[in-house]
Amino acid sequence: EFLPDGAFYLVLSALVLDYIVAWGGLFREFSRVLRAGGHLVFSCGHPFADFTLPGAKNYFNTELLQYEWKGFGKPVMMPFYRRPLQALINPLLGAGFVLERLLEPKPVESFRERDPEEYKKLSRRPGFICVRAVKG
Repeated sequence: EFLPDGAFYLVLSALVLDYIVAWGGLFREFSRVLRAGGHLVFSCGHPFADFTLPGAKNYFNTELLQYEWKGFGKPVMMPFYRRPLQALINPLLGAGFVLERLLEPKPVESFRERDPEEYKKLSRRPGFICVRAVKG
């Protein structure tokens, strides 16, 4: 094993998990490397918002979609996995985590100046979901 059991107090994953198809084994590995009472904090695309994207066909399935990233110079088509809320929460609970907090963040006020249209959209519907869980 690359890392010893119980080596960490915190596992942090910001906007990474959308690129991994199956989360059960991943969450079990996060649990293995966390100490008792350690925390897993992660964010990903919100299941509601992702389902409204072109190509989404069945909310209850995990689907491979593509999204055009425009914020880093030349636009790039980026593949990712869209999943229902149950496919986000159930593997977490199945790996022995206890859900502590779920957050559907709204954009900060300074974002309004940079992109008023996207600010308006994200102020009315979620774009991301953030989860804090503790190893049970």
